Amino acid sequence: MRAWMPTLLILLLTAACRPIQAPNLPFGAAALPPGVASALAQLPIAQRAAASVEAATAESPFVTLYPALRQAPAPAWLRAGTRVTYRVGAATFADPRLPRTDRNTPNPTPSGEGLLQYDVVAQTRGNLVFVSSALNTQIPGQPPSLLSYGVGLPGAGEFWFSPLVLETAETAASEVFQVQRMPLTIEGVDYTVVRMQTNTEVRVGTWDPRDPRPGQGEEVWAFDTATGILVFYRQALFWPDGSQRSGITMSLLGQRRVQFPWRGGSVPDWVRPRVTLTFQGSQALDIGIPPLVPLSVQLNARITRVNTLWSEHTLQTIMSGDEIANSAGATGVMQLFSGLWLPPEALAGLEAGAVLDYDRLTQIETRVERASSRQVVLAAEGPGHLTRLTYDGRDGRLTGIYQEAHTPTGTLYTNLVGAP
Repeated sequence: MRAWMPTLLILLLTAACRPIQAPNLPFGAAALPPGVASALAQLPIAQRAAASVEAATAESPFVTLYPALRQAPAPAWLRAGTRVTYRVGAATFADPRLPRTDRNTPNPTPSGEGLLQYDVVAQTRGNLVFVSSALNTQIPGQPPSLLSYGVGLPGAGEFWFSPLVLETAETAASEVFQVQRMPLTIEGVDYTVVRMQTNTEVRVGTWDPRDPRPGQGEEVWAFDTATGILVFYRQALFWPDGSQRSGITMSLLGQRRVQFPWRGGSVPDWVRPRVTLTFQGSQALDIGIPPLVPLSVQLNARITRVNTLWSEHTLQTIMSGDEIANSAGATGVMQLFSGLWLPPEALAGLEAGAVLDYDRLTQIETRVERASSRQVVLAAEGPGHLTRLTYDGRDGRLTGIYQEAHTPTGTLYTNLVGAP
């Protein structure tokens, strides 16, 4: 899996909403804070990846083991507009060398649960572009947090594997890479899967330096043989004595095609490398006791790469004069919400009052609040949270962001307007 897995772990283990925090911006990826390093980065599979492999394939260790994936077509269900949702559980465990907090209670082991969604926002002959977001279901009022974006080969990516190549998956099995076929029930659905597992030694850092034993890392993937969709994933780290240090599990909840009021799409003419969009405004937490003290917020979105059907950007977040995050994101022509721009084809096909989508898993409704030749306003509303995006009705440029999150701490308001 990708290096943002530690970020997902941290998001899900957050016990309470910070009073003032960086907005869960709909078009930027979450910054990657320090955390437990992904075991995959240390696996022999990843280390053997050739330096000449394109960036689009370097993220998948399976391409090295299965060269046929470079030419394999995408599974039939995987197209622009596809949304895949997983239930995610995460936990960290105490260092077994530490003393108990009291005589009867072991060291606390924080855990969390949430949803992880992938949205395929663009598809070309050679690549699929997707964005991923996490929703912490344990904190009421939290809007989704974008994690990252990815560009994958049609034959293999973070959550899919070519069914054609799976037919001969056992050919890559070895002492360090186990492959087997088996029945598996996930979220009440029966599958026949190809299960892949790899283990590696991991230096855990805080372990007693006098103990030469390394820790262990384990990763498990289970792909449905019929469709190639990832139905289960587990990542775990273990201390040298065999006790678990941390773990993440993913189980498939659903896969569907999001419906769009426009067909096809193109990147607006103004979207070019080095174009910068600046947003300024404030964020304030209302706890019901005056005064309400807003903090200044500025976002600088800079377009870094433009392709036929999508663009890449960096996002700098500044609060009260200090940079608090710097990340990367993407916008595609088949992106219903959270884009830095709307394609021209979307501007002509939106009608005020229309409900564009309702996601039964996240309970988020996406709708059109306003649609005119001057301004288009889209809103995504879920239990306790609302995000409203304003676009220029002439060229599709994002011009405003409004968000409110009704959390146990209070209501967090964020209001940003694009600079002329």
